[in-house]
Amino acid sequence: MQLLDKFTFVDRRSCEWTSPKHFVIDGATIPPFLWQIAGSPYVTDFRCASVIHDYFVLTEYRDQHKQTHQAVDQMLYEARLADDLPEWKAKLIAGFVHAFNKLQI
Repeated sequence: MQLLDKFTFVDRRSCEWTSPKHFVIDGATIPPFLWQIAGSPYVTDFRCASVIHDYFVLTEYRDQHKQTHQAVDQMLYEARLADDLPEWKAKLIAGFVHAFNKLQI
């Protein structure tokens, strides 16, 4: 999918996180075996949060942002809460994202 306009999330520190217009997204990175529990990549409760997260962690963009993985993961957690995800589920997913990031390093 491609964004038709820029997409911005403002975290609790008033930091703006913006994905630019025309940025191409692939939905939330969820292994297929978890789709029954978490939802599929484009219809999850945290789809909006994944748009911002993807832009800030993709290799070709992350060096421009000067944000640590920890800061991006914290933003993702806060954005999930803003998407009305229950706190327990946001924390559970944060654990999965953290573990996945460790495997990627």
